[in-house]
Amino acid sequence: TKSLCRKILTIGFLKKRTILLFLFYFLYLSLSSQNWRRINELSDEALLAFYEYRFSESARLYEEILQLLPNSNNFAYLAAIAYFASTENIQRTIELLEIAAKNIAPTGTYNYSSVKELRAPADALYFLGRSYMVQEQYEKAEQALNSFIEKNFEDDELIPLGRQQLKNISVLKNKIDISPQIKFENIKELNNDKPNLFPVISGDKSTVAFTVPLEDGLNVFVSSFSNGKWSAPRNITWDIAGGVYRTAFLSYNGKELYLINENPPQQIVYSEFIDGGWNPVKKLKKPINGRYAQSSVALTKNGRTMYFTSNRPGGFGGFDIYVATLNEKGKWSLPSNLGNIVNTEFNEEFVMLSPDEQLLFFSSEGHENYGGSDIFVWEIGSVNAPQNIGFPLNNGYNNNFFYPLGEKSGLISLVRPEGFGNFDIYSVTIQENYPVIAKISYSPTVNALEKIILEVLNSQNEKLLFLDPMEIKPTLQLGYFSPGSYKINILGNAIENSSTAFEIKKQLSIETVFVQVEIVAKPQQVVAQVIPETISATVTKSPAEPERESKEPQPTPKPVQKFPESPVIAKQPTASTPKVETTSKKGEPKKQPQRVKEFSTPIVEKLSQLPQKGQFTIQIMALEIPLTINETLKMGDINIFYSAAGYYLYTTGFYETINEAELYLNKIREQFPKAFVRKVPESEYVIQLMALKNPKDLFEVGQKIDDVSMIKGNDDFYRYFVGGFKTRKEAEIVLPNIRSNGFPEAWVRKMPTP
Repeated sequence: TKSLCRKILTIGFLKKRTILLFLFYFLYLSLSSQNWRRINELSDEALLAFYEYRFSESARLYEEILQLLPNSNNFAYLAAIAYFASTENIQRTIELLEIAAKNIAPTGTYNYSSVKELRAPADALYFLGRSYMVQEQYEKAEQALNSFIEKNFEDDELIPLGRQQLKNISVLKNKIDISPQIKFENIKELNNDKPNLFPVISGDKSTVAFTVPLEDGLNVFVSSFSNGKWSAPRNITWDIAGGVYRTAFLSYNGKELYLINENPPQQIVYSEFIDGGWNPVKKLKKPINGRYAQSSVALTKNGRTMYFTSNRPGGFGGFDIYVATLNEKGKWSLPSNLGNIVNTEFNEEFVMLSPDEQLLFFSSEGHENYGGSDIFVWEIGSVNAPQNIGFPLNNGYNNNFFYPLGEKSGLISLVRPEGFGNFDIYSVTIQENYPVIAKISYSPTVNALEKIILEVLNSQNEKLLFLDPMEIKPTLQLGYFSPGSYKINILGNAIENSSTAFEIKKQLSIETVFVQVEIVAKPQQVVAQVIPETISATVTKSPAEPERESKEPQPTPKPVQKFPESPVIAKQPTASTPKVETTSKKGEPKKQPQRVKEFSTPIVEKLSQLPQKGQFTIQIMALEIPLTINETLKMGDINIFYSAAGYYLYTTGFYETINEAELYLNKIREQFPKAFVRKVPESEYVIQLMALKNPKDLFEVGQKIDDVSMIKGNDDFYRYFVGGFKTRKEAEIVLPNIRSNGFPEAWVRKMPTP
């Protein structure tokens, strides 16, 4: 937000876009000089309010201008930015930006300094994309951001951020909402109906200071903790000699308050508490302060090590984090840049230390963000990248300030429904619980109609979860669990009872724990069979499944969900990634397809009457090595699904109900006695490789991409695909790998219902 303020205040001089078009000049003439004076006054007040973090007031003033000048796309844009910064009305933000985006000034012609400029800058498209991200309207966000990049100067300072936001969309799509694990406590003694911002607290927890934007500018308040509560906040702005200061850091004993002087260039100043009062601020000298801006600061308990952010030359771009140490003579060393593990080409700011001084919290625009700037945590000295502290503390807005009270707690200013004003100070605690998801693989002979029970026990064998019956799905959300040892028991009459142990360890950020579980049928239920050599003949074709999405090219029917194969615990979510290889899983050359004799008798008479829609199918066999395409075609309309257990599942028909399937099952069992009805596993997305009138062998296709499935559509096209994926994001992660290995036209599509 501060960078945006800086942009609005200076961008007219930086970009030199001063050419005015006179297309709308007649609109100006309709306004009296008195109205123009009022518009100028309101514009100045709105800009000042924005600069002083009074975003709601700024938006209100811009709305007043729009009442006088309703055709101004420019003021619609400025009002929208104020709303966006306030985080309080995203619907109005989008409405205004959509209006502004209809009248974008051509490159180089927008006048940033004139209230008579009716057109909006191309930046309106950037913020429209950002607003769509907040609303999780990702396709619209991509369109707006791409349009912004196309319309603007290539050297515009927002262009790199626009490209970064396009990357952030995929991160935001894959976010994990830890809202149930966060405890928000409004510190009521500190809050009122004004924005209460930048709260800092002393290490001994005795003093808190924060910034409140009032009509006369930024004001600094302090409060002391005694008798279990905070005292009424006291305004010390005039004690410290006024100015445009915002709070940045409090020393461990609460006797030194560090602030940022917002007048450019930003400088670090401090006030000392002496003889019961706060003294006028003093400015840190070189080499800390200088000609360039310093935007945040944090010190160790002993006051001898300082972390701060600066845009001085020699960094990686924008504001970087630096560290300096105090020598025995009381002089600060030359600051040292923390390096490119932490710093990026974009802004890193609002640096803070954890109480044990092992972790560094800061905001960044350049790591894996959800949008704009996010709050990250880094283990000081580690070679590992900083970690995002997670959604919803980070979201599609700009998330900058977090003052840590511990590894998973801190003070933060937020807009929440129960708050007193626009921003209130909250104590935030992330509970020691982690989301756990079971990723379940099923052997090809598991009958989905049999009851399966799942239970989760802790190390004391206390039952924490009991599912009777367990839903037959590739993934199950088991809930939230604290660090410790657990086991998942799988029970059932038709399966091998099993137990899978897993452990949850503490992590810096909340990440989903994935536990892989395998469910295996009892031996007597194995249905894989070798095709009898005596069988030969053709089978009449069945009508193919009707296409459900006429606008999409080459739709694909639903395949069997691919499941992971070995029980391990993953710290981060992973997509179902097909292996690209030319050898078998054991490292040996792939086997050639198994050969069988010609079929001489049909599998079932009048196979063409089989329905082609529904949740159930009839599995006739499961083979480790697929048949050739000629052998497959002679069997009739057969669907082939690959299972992660290593088998190609040959099925026929799709049925709405089990009873429907059983009408055909007896006929099919005449040739395949162990055929059985199974449920089609759920899956949302697949990657379609190609659609062919003249089909190829799965073995041939699999030379480039393993684990390929095939199904025939009602248009007589044979569609080859890899699936399935629970989310489009998972499929999109895999897609470049598929395309680079011989399938450049591969695409992600939503799975139609069989």
